Amino acid sequence: MRSVLLWLDRMYPLTATGTLLFIASLLLFGVFYGTGSFYPLAFSLVSFWSLFWLFILGQVQRLRSAKIPAIVEAGRPLFARLEGQAIPVSLGARRPAFYFFRYHYRLKGRLMAGRQCHLSLYAEGASREAGVITVPLRLPFCGPVRASGSLVLRDVFGLTRVLLTDPEEIQLTFLPPLFPDRAPVKFDPSSSQESTRKLQVTEEEKYYMREYIPGDRLKDINWKTSIRIDELITRISPKSPEESHLIHVDIRAFHSERKDGPEAILQLNFMKSWALSFLRAVHAAHPGYRFQVTMGLESHLLESEEDLVAFSRRLAVCEYQAEAGNFADPTAVQERFVFSTAFDKGLGNYLRRHPSSVQLFRTMKGRDRRVGLFPSPDLSALPGLWIFRRERPERASLTPQRGKLVEERLSLRFF
Repeated sequence: MRSVLLWLDRMYPLTATGTLLFIASLLLFGVFYGTGSFYPLAFSLVSFWSLFWLFILGQVQRLRSAKIPAIVEAGRPLFARLEGQAIPVSLGARRPAFYFFRYHYRLKGRLMAGRQCHLSLYAEGASREAGVITVPLRLPFCGPVRASGSLVLRDVFGLTRVLLTDPEEIQLTFLPPLFPDRAPVKFDPSSSQESTRKLQVTEEEKYYMREYIPGDRLKDINWKTSIRIDELITRISPKSPEESHLIHVDIRAFHSERKDGPEAILQLNFMKSWALSFLRAVHAAHPGYRFQVTMGLESHLLESEEDLVAFSRRLAVCEYQAEAGNFADPTAVQERFVFSTAFDKGLGNYLRRHPSSVQLFRTMKGRDRRVGLFPSPDLSALPGLWIFRRERPERASLTPQRGKLVEERLSLRFF
């Protein structure tokens, strides 16, 4: 059955509207044959000849550009939940379409939003000129997209269609966008804090000291100066200014269930955006800082912009997983930045295992931020029955013994 549908999609020359018009012309011809009236015959002939000449003109244009491929520029980054994004498709050295005809590039496929959760997507862009077609596409969640794209020629009346290129496989990755509306984490240690407060410090102190930054060693803190100005100050060696700091980040994408639901996917996506925004903000302010990012059993050392770009693609396709037992982390650090969701049932044990300072950023269920499942009114991305799965996220807040807790409460709505 599937092969028959694929053959019809490739060879059948009429659209759904054109098929109805063709059936209507046959019925009108039957009315003329039975009654002998002239009007049904006139309408039947006009409909038939309109479809016939539109079909002929379409075939002429197909013969002119049958061997010219359409090139999809899939290298540009695409982000979930962002407006105004489009996939450019180059039509090559084709001539402009005839009057009353347009080039259409259609994209059909699936977005894998989570475990056994996908969204069926359909997007299409049109142009008469033989240049570049932009296919608008906005998706509510990040993740890998497997689709097929094909170039079709249609008339402006929507009656006939001609397939110009065979469907080609296209793989895209929708990245998590930066956290919306507000800065996710305040991480901006300014070296000018002392001067703005009009502190009476010596020139030697200005040169050898700066404000404490998470990741500094405790033995490097100048306690005498810190007590005097009521702010932590770190010594900087005159022989080696500003060493490269290593920031430890844990991304806990853990879920005990085997299947995901809409609330779990929503919280996972916002947690990804939160973590990526933190990495971007710190790297922009301090390019010399490095990040040791732990994500389940994976560990990533991020040192450059290229590392951040590669990690953002890996983070986009990351799914929930079961936590692999209560293993002890051999790395003893003074401070960790932890990102989690309300479905992380092992978070309490994790906080007890790490007596060091933990800055916890967690997504929870609530009504502070309402997110729509269908981002566009054309319903170009439709979910399956998985949106009706019932879930039981954790509702209690967990505050680290040392550190702080920041929560983002989310709720999912259909529109």
